[in-house]
Amino acid sequence: MYTLKHADYFLRRQIITDTNLLDKLTDWQGPDKTPIPVMFESKPKGASGKAPEITLVYLHRPIDQLVTFAHSCAQIGDLSLAIAIIKQVIIYNPDYTGAKAALDEWSALEMESSIKGRMSFFRRAKRANSSEEALRFYFLAIKHHDYFDSAVKDAAQLLAKMDRGREAIEVLLANRERIKDQQRLNNLLTNIYMKIGDYDKALELLFKKAEEKRSIETLRGIATCYIRKENYAKGETTLKEILEQVLDQQPYQKQLAVCLLQQQKYTEAEQVLQNLLNATPDDSKAKALLERTKEARINGLSALLHEQLLENIDDTDMSSQISNFARFFLDRCDFKGVSPTKIQERNFDNSDLKRLEGFADQLGTKAPNERAEFYLSAASILFLTRDLNDDNQFYRFLYRSFASFGDAAFSDATFEKKHIDTVRAWYSEALNIYNIDQGNDIGKDDRDDKDAIRILVRSIYLSSGMQSVPNQSSTSIEKALEEILNHDNSQKVLDNIAYLILRSRLKKNHILKYFYEEVSLRQIVTTYMSYRLGKSSNEISTYETFVKHWDMILKQFHKNEETVSTNVRLIGNLEFSLSWIEQALSRLKSTKEHLILKLEQQRIDRIQNILDGALSFCKEIGFEPKVHFCNQIDMHCQDLLDDILRDPTKLSVELFYPVVIQLQQKTQIKLKEIHDTSTPQIFLTLPLDSYPDMGKKITIQIAIENALRCSPAESVELIVVEEEKSPFTVLGKTSLGSSLSSGDRKIVMIPIQITARKRLQAFSLPIFAQYVTRTKEIKKTPIERFSIRLYSEQDFEPIHNPYRRFVSSGVVDDQNMFYGRSELIEKVANSIREAGKRSKSIIIYGQKRAGKSSILYHLKKQLSQEKGLLILEPSLGSIIDEHVPFDYQFLWDILTQLKWALRVGVDKGYSDLKITFVNAQEFYSHPSPKIIFNDTFRMFRYAADRDPVWRDIHIVLMIDEFQYIYDQIVRDRLSVDFMKMWKSLLSANFFSAVLVGQDVMTKFKQDFPNEFGTTEDERVTYLKRVDAEKLIDEPIHIGGKDGESRYKEQAIKRILELTAGSPFYIQIVCSRLVEYMNRERIKYVTEAHVDQIKSDLIYGEDALGIDKFDNLINSGDTSKNAISSDDALNVMKAIAINSQTKPCNKNLITCSTHTNLENILDDLEKRDVIKKTAKENYTLRVGLFKEWLIIHQ
Repeated sequence: MYTLKHADYFLRRQIITDTNLLDKLTDWQGPDKTPIPVMFESKPKGASGKAPEITLVYLHRPIDQLVTFAHSCAQIGDLSLAIAIIKQVIIYNPDYTGAKAALDEWSALEMESSIKGRMSFFRRAKRANSSEEALRFYFLAIKHHDYFDSAVKDAAQLLAKMDRGREAIEVLLANRERIKDQQRLNNLLTNIYMKIGDYDKALELLFKKAEEKRSIETLRGIATCYIRKENYAKGETTLKEILEQVLDQQPYQKQLAVCLLQQQKYTEAEQVLQNLLNATPDDSKAKALLERTKEARINGLSALLHEQLLENIDDTDMSSQISNFARFFLDRCDFKGVSPTKIQERNFDNSDLKRLEGFADQLGTKAPNERAEFYLSAASILFLTRDLNDDNQFYRFLYRSFASFGDAAFSDATFEKKHIDTVRAWYSEALNIYNIDQGNDIGKDDRDDKDAIRILVRSIYLSSGMQSVPNQSSTSIEKALEEILNHDNSQKVLDNIAYLILRSRLKKNHILKYFYEEVSLRQIVTTYMSYRLGKSSNEISTYETFVKHWDMILKQFHKNEETVSTNVRLIGNLEFSLSWIEQALSRLKSTKEHLILKLEQQRIDRIQNILDGALSFCKEIGFEPKVHFCNQIDMHCQDLLDDILRDPTKLSVELFYPVVIQLQQKTQIKLKEIHDTSTPQIFLTLPLDSYPDMGKKITIQIAIENALRCSPAESVELIVVEEEKSPFTVLGKTSLGSSLSSGDRKIVMIPIQITARKRLQAFSLPIFAQYVTRTKEIKKTPIERFSIRLYSEQDFEPIHNPYRRFVSSGVVDDQNMFYGRSELIEKVANSIREAGKRSKSIIIYGQKRAGKSSILYHLKKQLSQEKGLLILEPSLGSIIDEHVPFDYQFLWDILTQLKWALRVGVDKGYSDLKITFVNAQEFYSHPSPKIIFNDTFRMFRYAADRDPVWRDIHIVLMIDEFQYIYDQIVRDRLSVDFMKMWKSLLSANFFSAVLVGQDVMTKFKQDFPNEFGTTEDERVTYLKRVDAEKLIDEPIHIGGKDGESRYKEQAIKRILELTAGSPFYIQIVCSRLVEYMNRERIKYVTEAHVDQIKSDLIYGEDALGIDKFDNLINSGDTSKNAISSDDALNVMKAIAINSQTKPCNKNLITCSTHTNLENILDDLEKRDVIKKTAKENYTLRVGLFKEWLIIHQ
């Protein structure tokens, strides 16, 4: 750094970017009179060759002001200057707070930035912090021809926005001759003339434009000017001309009504408004205009009414030109990229727009969905604040947002995550916004022009389906049209092209002209138009008739949409009556054929399903079914609403969405009405009429039930009437603790104290229920008198506990306690039999403790009776010698099993095959024990084939815990070559194999698909309900299996809820239950007793430990990428805690896990630990574990 003293430096004025320095230099009279202290950098020799050249210069400032100036430079993108200044600050004060951090940040940004060195004046204007600063840079850009056309236009727009319209016009006119696009200049002049109220000048330009083409946009401007000049007759004429050309007439009809009303043409105005309301009954502005028309007919046009009418002439301004589709998403914008404080206060400014545009630009072509949201935020800010003087900016942001949403949908549609019609919808709306008014100069950015053509070309290809879209983006419109019209289904393609043009008329004339000029395409399109319109192709002989007939098709499509709109809107007035719903369904059936997009047709079907639910509702008379159908309709409505937000189309958003909202609201009102008017019907019954007399205290069970089709009862209490001579006293107040819904039945425990001196054999229990209805009325049931019988301890016969032996999950070898697996065993046995001497591999797998070992036991027992099978059971658990290779021990165990099996055969009278078996030392010391193994089995096969008794015998290996092999492999204790050896043994047809293992067997197979080869897989899971009920009930029947059940009420159902039909947990619960019955001398049990056992199992003295649930927590996988027990347990805890009243939604599972949550949930679901319901809701299958987790958090 240097100071300017007694030295000459060469300085180029254009390198100065410090605006304060530029201001001082404007009126500078030279260094002699007003020296300006500056700081600068230079290079030794300038261009003149005589003096050093200054490369960077800025005003001298105090250090704090230097830091502030550096930050402002960085903010507008002048990183080189910012870095130079902050370096100087660090030289002055190395410890200045934040200076080094700023230097690091800006240096990194400069490396990443595509902008090298200083920024242009035009770009700096775009990033200015104030309107005045922006104007200064715009004028500098104009002066230095920096983005000249855009600088002139943007400067004029900014002046107009600052209410300096006259100055804006001066800027435009002063630079007119140098502007390339005169039409865009005239469009901007027109807008500003209209803004400042110079309607004559605006009309002059509009008339000039209309001489070339009387477009809708030009006519709309003319009509607005006439109305503003209060020339309502000419305004009426112009609006009628517009109405002859447009399909969407609603905004113009309201303006026409204003013109007619101002001319006192009341009848005609009323007719226009009534037609409008017939098509759109919810148009509040049209309703208000109709009321004012009727008022004016009676009272005449007052000054106030005149002003109110003029409020409607802006109905076709920028905000009303955008579709309801666009408005829908603008209204729902969450302002991504904007600070929460600004969102809350709705305090936006230009810096937000710059920041959002910067965020979007940084993304480039990546993350199109995120890019779309940034652009939507920017457009929404302009829309919300009505900062619409810069219409171009609003349109540009909105166009880019919708185009980016289309790109994101296109990418998803490629992988079938989005519907192709969603892509069409986003692109069509983007092109519609682009084409709203080419005069709005949205096409100023060459990037947007090219992008719009890209989208149009892609949309044309989409008319034939996703598979038609080429990878390259440089395809022309003409080439796209030619390629897809050679498609087999040209009618469908042309329907989609007509839909595209209906939604956006961008390049309509260009497309039609190409259709007409290409003879082969003209024939295809002419045939299509003849078919669609039912006219002869001879009538389409000139280009004018060609265009005319195409427009007739567009009007036909628009009319079809109006029919759809009328029919669907009526459905929003849902009435819960059979006749109304049947008529609505009939209208909907004829609606579907009028739709082009398949997705919209599907949604009509879904609306029909909603009405079918309403029809079913009307046919029901009970409370519960009606509530069920109301809830179902509400759910289907919500599903459809969510689906529309995920995959929007124009009609879905503008028509279906509000109608479905109405259906949902009316259903919710109906549901409330049902709850408010229905009355509970409460009944009391006695589940058990006899109790053991073991002292003076007895706990009596009373069942309380609410009848079906009734509303819930709240605050339910059971009240025992203690009469004067009652032989008992109630030991506490008994309340239900929860509401009693329709069809619910619960058991309440009532403890009483016997006060009679003599031993009773029976007594009467008078009792009633008290409850509160939904309307807050207190109701009571009639008093019931239940007869309670007592029996002595001697009358109770102890119950044998057949479950105790198997509580520790041992093999269930008792055929009388082995339920529900005979079908599986028979299936596996048949597979072995049918295989004959061919090797057959069967895998039986499932949760630990699912009963797999018991299945293997009974399978062996059955197959051992087969004459043609020799069963070997090598034990992987016996392989414990770490000094001998695992695979050698495994082979030796099989040989040993074979040797003893042959000896047993000889003992049974079979021939001695005289096979020589080596001893263990010979086997293990051999260079390749596998050779001995193979030779031994070949000798067996050779000898057996020559013996009439052994000839038909085939060996079957039954190996339990086969996942132990996988465990050894993943722990690097066993080579992966073991599985190659296993495959070779099976291929040699030495034996068939039944392999039993835990759930990890599926992963084992995935890792070694070739080695396992073709296997027959059988998964062992919970017992079927009928088998589980038998296991619960039959073993403790009174009088044997054919005797009387000990279970009353819902006891068996409750055990099934707790165990999910798991034989392991059934054995645990039932064993404890039998112990309880013996201890309390109870002959029969209800669900209340089961809940008592459940409580003991969860937090009693003998509560279950976490080890009793390890089969649910762990799949047996010990590999490095296995789901850890902690991860699985944390997820299951979250599900348990959040599913106490209803299934747990995935969003509520917020625990931290090392493994991806999706993978954990998928694993638990596949292992039958959890059950997934609709909308990604989950619940634990084993209720006992769920309640254990809730208590043991």
